[in-house]
Amino acid sequence: MTVPFKGDPYRLKIHLTPPTGWMNDPNGFTQYKGAYHIFYQAYPYSADGGIKHWGHVVTNDFQQYTFLPPALYPQEFYDCQGCYSGSAIEKEHELCILYTGHVADRHPKEEQCLAKSRDGVHFEKHPGNPVIPHPACMEEDFRDPYMWKKGEYYYCIIGSKWNSRGRVLLYRSRDLLSWEFVNVMLEGRENQGDMWECPCLTEYPEGTLLLISPENREGIKHSSWYFTGELDYETGRFLVEKEGRVDWGTEFYAPQMINSGGRKLLLAWMDNWESEKKSREYQWAGALTYPREVKIQRGELIMYPIEEIKKLRTPLLERRDWKLPAQTNVLDGLRCALFDLELEIPVQELQKGKIDLALRIGDIGDGIHIFLTCREAEIEIRESGEKRQFCIHLGQTEKEWVSLRIIADMSSIELFFNEGRINATYRMYLSAANDRLSLTAGIGRTLRKIALYRLEPLRFDFS
Repeated sequence: MTVPFKGDPYRLKIHLTPPTGWMNDPNGFTQYKGAYHIFYQAYPYSADGGIKHWGHVVTNDFQQYTFLPPALYPQEFYDCQGCYSGSAIEKEHELCILYTGHVADRHPKEEQCLAKSRDGVHFEKHPGNPVIPHPACMEEDFRDPYMWKKGEYYYCIIGSKWNSRGRVLLYRSRDLLSWEFVNVMLEGRENQGDMWECPCLTEYPEGTLLLISPENREGIKHSSWYFTGELDYETGRFLVEKEGRVDWGTEFYAPQMINSGGRKLLLAWMDNWESEKKSREYQWAGALTYPREVKIQRGELIMYPIEEIKKLRTPLLERRDWKLPAQTNVLDGLRCALFDLELEIPVQELQKGKIDLALRIGDIGDGIHIFLTCREAEIEIRESGEKRQFCIHLGQTEKEWVSLRIIADMSSIELFFNEGRINATYRMYLSAANDRLSLTAGIGRTLRKIALYRLEPLRFDFS
């Protein structure tokens, strides 16, 4: 059955959202029997959230998605107040989930549990759960296991805290049932967050990438950060080379990368605990980012939309070396709320002053303005008479031009600067009629490239 969501101005069309109820962290992003499986923290019964289940979606091509029944229900003594985040991996033709069982009013409140499936749809919890009990002399927060296999061992990292500093703990197992603690893989310094949630690790020929989502880092309640370097499997310690913020927007949290397949793909919760959620008017809240491919170059994180998005595109405007007259809107007459926009502007042109790119413009002043220079982007989101402002420092570009790619949906915008070296994700709740575009400058400029594509909606099926 296909549900069209008619009359909902905020329903995203190229992003995963819950059919009804609540969605947060992506979980268990993996491949199994030829399909991509995406699980997520869910409460199907209310858009205000509740005791967490594991929602479940599958896709073969990132074009059509099928929603399956929840994979995990909170009903055991060790998870009756929440099946919290975790990961999935294939072992001996079974799809295995390692997740956090949460019971807030007992001690310990969080331990790690195992569930298995032979068909990728129906899961049975291990009768000996929890398989990773809460360690002695550890603070209560102990959650979000992420698994991978290397050599003869399965490895698992778990988020935790100690003395108001975030920690990542490393465990290993031969069978997913008996786990041994290896070491505190990485511990935060002062002001790096008092709890590290949702750790995730993947390895490249150039090095290892570790993602975390710290609480209360540098005055920000929830954010996501990366470390690159090397994991010493003998000592169980992570040797950091570089670090940085994963996404500079306000609606990006708990990213998870796929643990199988050739490409390194990432999904994140495209929302935040503190963010406004007007979609609750339509009985849903929360979304996942458009899937991103992730690389590291010289120790730095690079992210951009997966290639499959090109199958959704219809060109509206494509120009190279295009002169932009002063005080003229070169996008006048183009109307689109769901689009993929690519810009390349020579640094020497941006040194002359700002370029004003306005998106999703409405009749009462609502919309999104991006004021771009060669070193920074000022973002203004004008909505219902209020204005949110952000400044993103782009750093030094390696090329002779600044690039910006924008993926816009009905209540989201994802920005990718300089081939994905700087990224920013935002949610906003504008009228569906807000679809006018504008690109202007105070003096004449030449654009190296501009390409605007309308995007076709994905197909969502519900069982």
